[in-house]
Amino acid sequence: DVKWLNRFATGGLTPDVTVLVDCPYEVAQKRRQDRQADRFEKEEKTFHETIRQAFLRIAKDNPDRFLVLDSQEDPEQLADLIMKEFKRKKLL
Repeated sequence: DVKWLNRFATGGLTPDVTVLVDCPYEVAQKRRQDRQADRFEKEEKTFHETIRQAFLRIAKDNPDRFLVLDSQEDPEQLADLIMKEFKRKKLL
């Protein structure tokens, strides 16, 4: 369970903001095709989709804490959106 693993890995700490850059499986596969896959990247599509959907569900359940972004957006646009969110929450 992703929630349990997150609690375990963080010692129960909860960040003020979590940025989730959502990347569909096919997009991720294209991006890494020029390098060797690690053990997680070698997992089947269903593994990756299960994890992706779990994180999207957590984000949906915590809309005040999560900023969900589309990985296919321009990197400068993503950086701008992140900075705006941090400023809105008075973290910068």
